[in-house]
Amino acid sequence: MSKIRRPGRRANATGRNEEIPRYVMLHHWLLNSPAYGALRPIARALLVELARRYNGHNNGEIGLGEREATLQLAISDRRAARRAFGELEVAGFIVKTRAGAFNVKTADGRRASEWRLTWLPTRETQATKDFMSIPRQLAD
Repeated sequence: MSKIRRPGRRANATGRNEEIPRYVMLHHWLLNSPAYGALRPIARALLVELARRYNGHNNGEIGLGEREATLQLAISDRRAARRAFGELEVAGFIVKTRAGAFNVKTADGRRASEWRLTWLPTRETQATKDFMSIPRQLAD
């Protein structure tokens, strides 16, 4: 019996593997959840942007701050980005794992907040899917 090859796993002429294009996967059970249905459009767009930064093993270390979120979402109001982050946290889609900071006196200076997507596992924990246990009243 021959081996089944997955696309993108063959070596090219230089002996390197061909890259599979990156993508964002949002499951239907996530999109059909009452919590997702209750999100404002800007929060949904921010959720996709956070998921876009997930590379397969950096959950819990996904960096995105308010300033960069406003640029990526093409909005001018940082307060709107802040509200969208808060909305995603309250709804249970994301958890802040490290608070962002701006300090001229420290070596790292500027540091964006880091986030965990609750429907994906981390290196240490399984997916919690907190948004699935939010009562319908809170989601509305």
